[in-house]
Amino acid sequence: MKTRITTALLLLVLALLVYSVVHVSVGHGRHPMLSVTRVSIANINAALALHKVDCGAYPTVAAGLSSLVTNAGATGWKGPYLRNLPTDAWGQNFAYSLKEGVPDIRAAGPDMKFDTADDITSK
Repeated sequence: MKTRITTALLLLVLALLVYSVVHVSVGHGRHPMLSVTRVSIANINAALALHKVDCGAYPTVAAGLSSLVTNAGATGWKGPYLRNLPTDAWGQNFAYSLKEGVPDIRAAGPDMKFDTADDITSK
């Protein structure tokens, strides 16, 4: 019961996060493709949070985001946490890393190249 309440609260917080990302992005007239990508990043972060609740840890970098769709051997896995792996608004895969134990999701952005000024991150 406690796990279900914790999961429900986590989903509520994440839903509010997604709403705020969409509201801020759309409300300020930003390019719609940037908004779509930010929402996808928020959805991935929500799935990562659920994975952590179930398994006690985020997926390893080696397992990657695909472990949100299929179990990469994690104990406690109750997914899939996503139906399929999303791509950014330009059709590119997201990059996943852990920085000091915290997930970092990155999209290459409009130029479709990572580590450039237009990258879109979860930070």
